[in-house]
Amino acid sequence: MLTKMSKSNGAKLVLVVSMVGLGSFVNMPAPIMAMENQTGLSSTTNDVQQTNTLSKLEVDGVQLNQDLSPGVYDYSASVNNSIQSVTLNVGSDNPDAIITVTVNNQTITNANGTVGPFSLQTGDNKFLITVDDKIHTPNTYTLTITRKQNANNLLQNITLSNGELSPQFSSDITEYTVDVANEVNSLTVSPQACDNTESIKINDSIWKNDGISVQLPVGKSDIVIMVTAENGDVKAYTLHITREAEQAYKPPVTPPKPRPNETPTKPSSNGNGANPKKHSGQPQSKLSQNSTSTHAQQNKGAIQNTSTAILSSLTVSEGTWVSSFSSDKFTYHIAVSSDVTSVTINPTATYSSASIILDGSNVNTIQLTRNPTIVPIVVTNGEDRKTYVLVFDKPVQPTTTTETSQISTDTTVNTTTNKPTSLTATQPYSNLKPNKGNSKTSTSFWQRILDFFKMIF
Repeated sequence: MLTKMSKSNGAKLVLVVSMVGLGSFVNMPAPIMAMENQTGLSSTTNDVQQTNTLSKLEVDGVQLNQDLSPGVYDYSASVNNSIQSVTLNVGSDNPDAIITVTVNNQTITNANGTVGPFSLQTGDNKFLITVDDKIHTPNTYTLTITRKQNANNLLQNITLSNGELSPQFSSDITEYTVDVANEVNSLTVSPQACDNTESIKINDSIWKNDGISVQLPVGKSDIVIMVTAENGDVKAYTLHITREAEQAYKPPVTPPKPRPNETPTKPSSNGNGANPKKHSGQPQSKLSQNSTSTHAQQNKGAIQNTSTAILSSLTVSEGTWVSSFSSDKFTYHIAVSSDVTSVTINPTATYSSASIILDGSNVNTIQLTRNPTIVPIVVTNGEDRKTYVLVFDKPVQPTTTTETSQISTDTTVNTTTNKPTSLTATQPYSNLKPNKGNSKTSTSFWQRILDFFKMIF
């Protein structure tokens, strides 16, 4: 019984202790409860503030594609090519966070607030903005700013090696005219770009730094300069070139000079201008001869100075020249051996428009059937004509009577009438007259000379 009472009292004791403990918990003082609640709220608030997020992301003067939002980490913007740099405004509510901005190999650490400026390249510029307080997980925001390509396709200037632009150059004017002389057969064109991003072609040839030479035909032609901007826009500048045609050669007219020691003549009553009475004390025939010779020499000098019917060279296959060739000398003696039966003559005209006739034909090989053999070479260019004379001399046989003859013929042709203005034949040896013993041979020789002058004139 005692035992039963002890067990019952023990159970009652445990029950009383439990109720006392419960009462102590329920009746805890209010200040203690408030302190515990406040400590728990502060811990929750600090967890929110310590996250690595941005509270501000702005670009000065540039509108982002969207406003800054929690949980959004990618943003973008676009600027014109004229914008070369930008400034950012960034911030975080986490006072312990460190903000780092990296773009185009440029990095700024602890970039809280206004940072920059940052240089922009043409195209996309990717900004990486990292927020890290070294406690929580860092967050990285991406901002892509696209700088548009350059649209400039203008030239600053165009320079030429010859001629001038008309009108004067202006970047907005794309059509020009240029006049050059006939002797200008090429033109070097040097354009100057407004921007180093432009590419230039001149008549499909890529221009770099030096000018490009363009061949010019006679008359009208065009040179096209194509300028391409960085964004692909193209502008064309066109030069309309006129190269002058070649002018026909017009020899200057030289007025005749008065003869020295000549007395002016008075016109006669019949109007022919002759005065048969006096001529400075000289016989009439001699004065007339001197007058003719003087006029011929003057005309000869004037014609030779302006002639276009002359040779630049003259060669023969056989023989020895007595005097060397000169364009303004027209008679030559060439000694050949007795066994030479033919020679080849090679004349070359100074002007390509001139024609050459050898001994009345176009055959260059001449048969030496006579002694001497006289070969006329007639050069004609329009109304101008000159005659060169080659005299081929063979040695005289010792059994025959020696008759040495030399004829110097200097023939000039009047450029307007195609008639000879001067003809001089000299006979330096006194034995040119035929003798009775060889009259047939001498007569034949003189007949050949006469036939030669008939052929020339």
